[in-house]
This record gives sequence, structure tokens and C-alpha cells, in this order.
Amino acid sequence: MITGFDQVVVVSGPAPVVIERFLGRWRVRWPGLRVAVDTDEAEADFSPWLPGRHRLPAGQAEVLLSRDEDMESLWDTEGYSLDRRGEGPVAFFYQPARWHSLKLKTLEDPYPHVGLKHQPYPVTLAGAGFSLVTIVTPDEESDFSRSVSDAFLECCAATKDRENP
Repeated sequence: MITGFDQVVVVSGPAPVVIERFLGRWRVRWPGLRVAVDTDEAEADFSPWLPGRHRLPAGQAEVLLSRDEDMESLWDTEGYSLDRRGEGPVAFFYQPARWHSLKLKTLEDPYPHVGLKHQPYPVTLAGAGFSLVTIVTPDEESDFSRSVSDAFLECCAATKDRENP
């Protein structure tokens, strides 16, 4: 069943590091966090996420998250939908970016100008080592889906110097 809301994030560095950091944080919210990792070579079943014991593969993969076995079962029949607790399954699809620059258009002003109305304009994101991560949540507007996105973006901004993965 194809449902859910996709958000694409360009990550600086390897995506598995950021996603593992997210899983470590998310496990506080979902102590019974269950994860399945699918790659081109293998499809995995859900199992409990144990920080430090599991490592996500380099390259590309799909990482599927459920709070518990009940959510896992509902996922098969209901897709990416919120349950009675207002939570739902989450997926991360990641791969290295195959480019070193990307043309974008600003929706928000990247400079801290005060009092000036922003007019979108083109910019170029340039560098090496970018990864693409697609986050799939039940919807765009629920508190739950926003909390997934916000937590992931915080993990993108964290560095090893300031925080452990």
C-alpha cells in the first residue's frame, strides 16, 4: 500500500551516521523501536534496534521503523497512517548524492536581513560527500510527522564533537 508523505533532505556526509543518531534519540520515545533494513542484496525482517550493536550499511538502503509489533501489523493493512496514539510508521530511504553541486531556489532568505521582503532567487549548493535521504511519514501536518522531521533535522546539525551518534 503506497501512502505517506515524502520529504527529501540533502545531508552533509554519510546518511547512515545521521540516521543512526536519529534512531538512538527516537528509541527514547519508542523504547521498543523495531527496525528493518532493506538493501539491494538483502531484505530484512523487523527486529529491536540495539544502539551500538547494529550498523546501517554504507551506500544505499531502506530503513523501516515501527514502534512495536502492533504498528508493524497495521502498516501492512493501513499503510503510513496514524494509529489511535497519533503515531505511525516511518521510513528512511538513503543513498549517496551522485553530484557535487545542485541548483536550488531559496524559499527563505539565507541571509539575516531584517525588514526586507524576500524574493526567491537561485543558489547553488556545492561540496562533496552529500547524501540524499527521503523521510516517509504518515502525513505532512500532524504533530507526530513534524516531530520526526524536526528530530531528524536536529540530528543532521549535530556533530561528533558536540554529541554522540
